[in-house]
Amino acid sequence: MTTTTLNPAAAGILATGSERSLGTSQNGPRGALDKYRAYRTSVSALKALTDRQLNDVGISRSAIRQHAMAAVYGK
Repeated sequence: MTTTTLNPAAAGILATGSERSLGTSQNGPRGALDKYRAYRTSVSALKALTDRQLNDVGISRSAIRQHAMAAVYGK
């Protein structure tokens, strides 16, 4: 049996830096709204995963928001 560890950003679950900056200004209300939408999309996608899928990518259910925040805002 082979075990594969996935990086959530590489798996397309979380927004990455390049997705955050496509066609938008990072400053101002538009950039802030785009970042917030990317954050909410990431949170929703992660919450839709089963506990087993989250475990496969190394994220606990209680840490979903922190991982989404780090992926979108770099914090």
